[in-house]
Amino acid sequence: MGEVTKQDLQDTVAELKTYIDQRFEALRKHIDQQFEKVETNLLSAFHGWARFMEIWVRNSGSMVTGFDERLALAEERISELERRKPQSQA
Repeated sequence: MGEVTKQDLQDTVAELKTYIDQRFEALRKHIDQQFEKVETNLLSAFHGWARFMEIWVRNSGSMVTGFDERLALAEERISELERRKPQSQA
């Protein structure tokens, strides 16, 4: 085995640097892909929840409107009954 020169060491360091840079780039791409999958899953889940909530709110609004109408009718009937009630004479 021959003597290791300074150039040999510099070449080895450059090769290692290139290898490490490539591995870090591959890792970065993998992490980016995983983040994209997580983001897609979260957005899909949120969209499903938002659709459910929109339907629930819309239905709740319909129920409240129906209740308001029934309450108004009941108040109208009570007022009508109160007007028909004979006045007590003093």
